Amino acid sequence: MIDFVGNSGRHKLITAADILGGKYDDDVVELASKTAAEKSAATGKPADVATELQAAEREIAKRAATREEAAYRDKVKLRAFFSTAKVNPFDVLDVNPVREVSWHKGKPPSLKQLKYLKEKGVDTDGMGFQHASQTISELFSRQKAGKCTYKQAKQLFRRGINTNDITFEQASKMMGELAHNRWQTPVSWKKLDCWRK
Repeated sequence: MIDFVGNSGRHKLITAADILGGKYDDDVVELASKTAAEKSAATGKPADVATELQAAEREIAKRAATREEAAYRDKVKLRAFFSTAKVNPFDVLDVNPVREVSWHKGKPPSLKQLKYLKEKGVDTDGMGFQHASQTISELFSRQKAGKCTYKQAKQLFRRGINTNDITFEQASKMMGELAHNRWQTPVSWKKLDCWRK
């Protein structure tokens, strides 16, 4: 083919990978095309495009699995980070941090989220946008169910109490007992059903 006008330099030409890659995703076809071109340039012989498409599909799947594994490790790191803090909000609320979706990865909490969480006594250091949203949603659910506040839950959790089923009124009474006992855990609490130690 002779291109007198020079249009081939301005348009993407159809390749064998485009023709054979009908059932594959665009990123697979793109990787196969690139790999085939590199192999052809290195060997001086045409590459087997069908084989390269299969290899590219496996490589893309491997990359996706690696990203998923990295996201899981981030979740574990987040739990480990909060475990080293004074109180882990996920433990206090007895929830597991959700896996961050890719479009929220690395996104910090909004100023509105930070203000709300700090007012509620939640340590937001190292917390991302999605985990801040999850925590706020859990706090709203607890309030709607009449459960104790996060500040109450945090104090009681530190002293070995499982606050999942503790109401605001029960927690207020327990906080009074705690203050009366000079902020030392009352021995009688160890006999309670909510004692977790």
